[in-house]
Amino acid sequence: MVLMMISDAEIQDEEIETIQAAYQQIAGTDLSEAAIRQETEGVRSRGGELLDYLREVGTNLNESGKEMVIQAAYSVAAADGSFHEEKQRLLGEIGKALEMSKAHLNGVIQVEIAV
Repeated sequence: MVLMMISDAEIQDEEIETIQAAYQQIAGTDLSEAAIRQETEGVRSRGGELLDYLREVGTNLNESGKEMVIQAAYSVAAADGSFHEEKQRLLGEIGKALEMSKAHLNGVIQVEIAV
């Protein structure tokens, strides 16, 4: 979610709030803005390693778990009102790292757009 948030180099309040809501829904606990900003700095310093992490995690997730990751990433991507080409490309990379087919990824995104 943080990788998606920083893809346009601007961090919007709506994106932070979306991450907090998604985290609450998934983990059942609150996540502070400070924790998100700290993770943001970590992601920026790690760069592409995050996609490597998703490749590893993806092997342990079932289809529903992979869909939850995409749904959360899409929610953050759309939180600031724009879903530009860089965000679309990154969402595709996340899906690929999770070993999702293009059809599956596009299906999850279309459901999110319809909601």
